[in-house]
Parts: sequence; structure tokens; C-alpha cells
Amino acid sequence: MFNLFHPLLLVLWLVSVGVTIYIIVLVIKLARRGIVALDLYIYAKNREIRTRFESADSDDLNL
Repeated sequence: MFNLFHPLLLVLWLVSVGVTIYIIVLVIKLARRGIVALDLYIYAKNREIRTRFESADSDDLNL
């Protein structure tokens, strides 16, 4: 008779739960690094735009 709590099934279930938790942690770390990289990119672009327009004369602006 097939037993639901067979030791092999229990081990496979525990391994799958462990791998799932590990993957979730890796995805969260990747997302946080992506947010930091995006913040740095936005900061650099804003700084570039700000220095370009602050240093420009009114004649240089083609608005």
C-alpha cells in the first residue's frame, strides 16, 4: 500500500520547499540591486541635465 508520508516523498518535499525559498531570496536580492542601479542611473541623468542647463547661457537654449 502506498503511504503518503513515505520518507522519500518527505525528503523530496523538503528539498523542493528549500529550493523555492532560495529562489525567492535570490529574486528579492536581484530586484533590490536593480532598484539601486536604477536610482544611480536616474541620479546621474538628473545631474547631467542639471549641469548642462545651469551652465548654459540664455542664448544657448533653443526653446
